[in-house]
Amino acid sequence: MATLAKTQRILRDDYLNVKWPHRDRTLDGWIGDSAHEASGAPEQGGSDHNPNKRGIVDAIDVDRDGIHVPTVIASMMVHPSTNYIIFNRRIFSRRDNFRPRAYTGSNGHAGHIHRSILQSATAENRVTKYKFILEPMQWPVLRPDVAAVANWELQAYLNGWGYTLSVDGVFGGMTEKAVRAFQGSQRITVDGVVGPQTRAKLRPFA
Repeated sequence: MATLAKTQRILRDDYLNVKWPHRDRTLDGWIGDSAHEASGAPEQGGSDHNPNKRGIVDAIDVDRDGIHVPTVIASMMVHPSTNYIIFNRRIFSRRDNFRPRAYTGSNGHAGHIHRSILQSATAENRVTKYKFILEPMQWPVLRPDVAAVANWELQAYLNGWGYTLSVDGVFGGMTEKAVRAFQGSQRITVDGVVGPQTRAKLRPFA
């Protein structure tokens, strides 16, 4: 009998359902339908919605309604088990440093976020926290060309908001440009510096 990977259950049950207990679950899912089944096992290049040789399903779909999508995408992106994310015809893959590219599959995943984890028992059983969903980010003031561990988390968050950055931890020109664009879109001071005001706009809920 197939089982959803432990780390995916933790995300769903202990984070998403706790933070947004009334979220829409209509498009939630994990076990593959007949179309997924026809693609074969993940080890043979089939869908991650199908059980692997350990009987574990490594993919989950999360309905977009009733959650804060940028926060969920960022939280998935910075988690060490994540392999790739698909949302609204963009795919964020670990092999590309989560820099989004166009997704050309028949299902654009506009109504839900798809998350696949790495195909390993270690990834499946990780209990690492999902940052940002239950607690706001704990960043110092971030600014261009200043080394900070949080820079890659910032880049993940900006990608969740629709920007196109390589999540490499380098606060260079492209990241500064994205910060300034985000600040302008939110009608706050445009200075390229990520302080309390910008953090509050990135994650605008308690």
